[in-house]
Amino acid sequence: MVKQRFFQLDTEWNVIHYPEKPNGFGVLIFGGEGHFVEEKNSFWLQHMGRNIWLKALLEAGYTVFYSNLYGNHWGSEKAGELAESLYHYVIRHEILNERIHIIAEGMGALLIPELVKNLEGNIRTVSLINPYFSLKEKMDEEKEQLFFYKKFLHEVKVANLGAEDRLQFQTEESIRHWTFPQVLSIFFVMDGNRTYSKKRLMEELVEQRKKKQTQTMIHYILPERRNVISSFILRTFKNFEEI
Repeated sequence: MVKQRFFQLDTEWNVIHYPEKPNGFGVLIFGGEGHFVEEKNSFWLQHMGRNIWLKALLEAGYTVFYSNLYGNHWGSEKAGELAESLYHYVIRHEILNERIHIIAEGMGALLIPELVKNLEGNIRTVSLINPYFSLKEKMDEEKEQLFFYKKFLHEVKVANLGAEDRLQFQTEESIRHWTFPQVLSIFFVMDGNRTYSKKRLMEELVEQRKKKQTQTMIHYILPERRNVISSFILRTFKNFEEI
């Protein structure tokens, strides 16, 4: 049975999942669209696939924690500040190595560059699953589906990230902010039309990171093989816990 503690920071629910045999390392998760934490439940408990990944992390001894982060935040400053507060709260209250691992999915990746900068070397590894590197990337993806496009623009407005005309001027120069962390793994589940544009983006990212001599691992995963992602992530964790 999974042991966990739910608590609030600001107005938002957060949760810490405790392993039966702790290894002393923490994992902070930034979920994608649909991610949530409630008073007694969370997306990673409810969703079958994410629950399998969560159990794999706990069985390996990791203390796992994450926040609701105001819902679909799309990398808002407010969500980033809460994520940083959650890190400090957990490090103060739990017996953990200060250098944590991060797993970010979809829009969760938008929080990473600022957080890595603010935590000054306390990020051990970052693993991204189908990440977005900019809001424009998401906007271009949804333009052909009017309902989802309008929903996205509404969420961006609620998060105070700017209007549509402002987003139009965003470019994929956000890749330049990804020269850190030192160790980055990207898992891309191949999905038709998105595959080519994502591949191009990630190749550009690797080139930027080579200049800073940072380590980058990219894994292209077939949809029916997505269950292997957790084992790849755990292997990366272990490889960088001796340092």
